[in-house]
Amino acid sequence: MLRQGYRGQGRFRLRETLVRAAPFGRMDDGLAYSAVVIPEIDVRKITYYASSIFWRASVCSSNGEENQPKLGERYECQFREYLLGNADFPLSAVLVVQVAKAESPLQAFCFPFSQRHAGGYHQHTFLAQGVLFWLFVGGRLLPRRLCIVRSPEQFIFLSDKVDPLAQSAAIDLMAAAMSNGRTRC
Repeated sequence: MLRQGYRGQGRFRLRETLVRAAPFGRMDDGLAYSAVVIPEIDVRKITYYASSIFWRASVCSSNGEENQPKLGERYECQFREYLLGNADFPLSAVLVVQVAKAESPLQAFCFPFSQRHAGGYHQHTFLAQGVLFWLFVGGRLLPRRLCIVRSPEQFIFLSDKVDPLAQSAAIDLMAAAMSNGRTRC
């Protein structure tokens, strides 16, 4: 996955692969592609990479951060078994992958953070090298139609909202840290 993300100086293989391919359809913020028909995209590796980041962030010791991602004991176990090769990707999980449309996106890594939604699910998010990963777990999920693992088309998105979303998330996390008195300016 590291070779596929934005590497500076106009090198962004995953974006280039999507731009060369025919889109499946349009979305409000970009284009949807079917990874099934793009042989250069290895969904298995992308899924494993994202899952390992989310799982590692969840099992690391907490510093009491309210946004620290916690998958919960049930999902930590399911993802551990998936990562060990003993199980399939968890049934109660949806992984959405958005690739920055910009040729030179933010050259950043945003550590995973989490949000609980009133709809009965948790959203975990991180950004790495111009690729935004969204993991939803819980009883009531987004339609599996968007999931790179579960949708028949194995959707992956090219979006002009990746950088603004990453910037907004970074500002929200900094504001939360400052309001908790953990950061001084």
